[in-house]
Amino acid sequence: MAVPARQSFEYYNEKPDIQFKEYGRNVENLVRYIVKQEDRETRNRLCGTLIAMVRKLNPNVLHDTEEDLQKFWDHMHLISGLQLDVDGPYPIPEIAILEKKPARLAYHKSEVRFRHYGQNLELMVAEAIKLEDPAERKQAVVFICRLMKNFYSTWNRDNAEDEIIIKQIEQMSNGMLSISIEEVRNEGLFDGVTMTNNWKPQPMDDARSRFKKRQQSQPGQHAGQGAHQQGQANTGGGHKYNKRKRKY
Repeated sequence: MAVPARQSFEYYNEKPDIQFKEYGRNVENLVRYIVKQEDRETRNRLCGTLIAMVRKLNPNVLHDTEEDLQKFWDHMHLISGLQLDVDGPYPIPEIAILEKKPARLAYHKSEVRFRHYGQNLELMVAEAIKLEDPAERKQAVVFICRLMKNFYSTWNRDNAEDEIIIKQIEQMSNGMLSISIEEVRNEGLFDGVTMTNNWKPQPMDDARSRFKKRQQSQPGQHAGQGAHQQGQANTGGGHKYNKRKRKY
């Protein structure tokens, strides 16, 4: 009896890596199959068929837009190792552009003087300096100082004094923005600011005092519980629980 020939299995770890996982291995195999065709017209026809197939099987990857079509043509050239010779609507991507690294991202290195106020408030101060109308500048100063007072109370337990706020806005504006403390106090310009950190620690009651307060607030409920417990003691353990009927 003849022994059948041993079959050779093909394992995935022996196959080349998938370059574009959104298309899958079968699409890449079809691209390599198109490259092996000798007739140019056949290659052009198969490329059009492959584009229509990918668009139908996975419409989320390939839309009917110019950008997506050009991207798919570029990917086909990359899958083939730039060996795909067809009459495509787009030029073959250059290797120099593909290997070009993006420019290094420049980080903003501006130093924030008062971190609890944030950089956005300093930008508001810079915009307030540009105002030429004295009335508008005064309104901007009052608005910014109110924000500063609110932000200060967020990160500090103590309330901010008006003198501190005025001094700090003068430092941030390099002396360009200022307001007199007498005017602030007489007109109450900084009043009405909502303080978000007005919590004060309260003394903790012990467990006995809390239990007495609970008894005083609900006297009827505790009295009923006491009578129920006394009835259980007299009857010797209380009611029996019936599992089948789920009743006491």
